Amino acid sequence: MREYTAYELQQLMIAGGFAVESLFTERIPGADEANWVRDLLRRSQMDESLRGEQTYCVAGLSEARNIERYPSWLYC
Repeated sequence: MREYTAYELQQLMIAGGFAVESLFTERIPGADEANWVRDLLRRSQMDESLRGEQTYCVAGLSEARNIERYPSWLYC
């Protein structure tokens, strides 16, 4: 079992020959907001926009269709 970040999901779609049209996350009401993570991201000047627990991705076939079956960042 593995949970993917929104960025990793985007990279998997691209590796599979898809073009990402929309990628966003949504908070689950009542879930722990983990403010310590938000603070850490802010201090590190990192993007904090994709922090929701649910990730949504809309993608269509890419015209380039450069398929990478085993992305090096995922497989050692």
